[in-house]
Amino acid sequence: MGASSVRVFGGGIAQGATETQAVEWAVEVYKPILDYAAAKGIVLGLEDDDDLTRTSAQLLTIVKQVNHPAARIALDCGNFRKDGYKECEICAPCVVDSCQTADVHAGRPTGAGGLGETIRHPRERRVSRVRLA
Repeated sequence: MGASSVRVFGGGIAQGATETQAVEWAVEVYKPILDYAAAKGIVLGLEDDDDLTRTSAQLLTIVKQVNHPAARIALDCGNFRKDGYKECEICAPCVVDSCQTADVHAGRPTGAGGLGETIRHPRERRVSRVRLA
């Protein structure tokens, strides 16, 4: 395929499990996949989706615990539930790729029926430049 990066997902937190346990399980599964991807020249971007990767703190915890050069973040600013721009800025140094969805979640309804505020593209570009600077 020629892909240099692939998105992966952390999943949810199993009923009855703690977040700490779920992180341990995610790291355990993620490490061998990272080794395989790295051998093929591919970086794996953990997307900010699902209960286990809903915040920058959760994403960075997993990325730091796997401690692997092929472990990065696939950023979707529309998935953060609180202060999406701040969360994006925190993640920026670890981002391999990003997408701009219609909404950045801010905890209030939008005209589209979801939570959030419409992305202001100039601000999104400033967030992207944080990583490149």
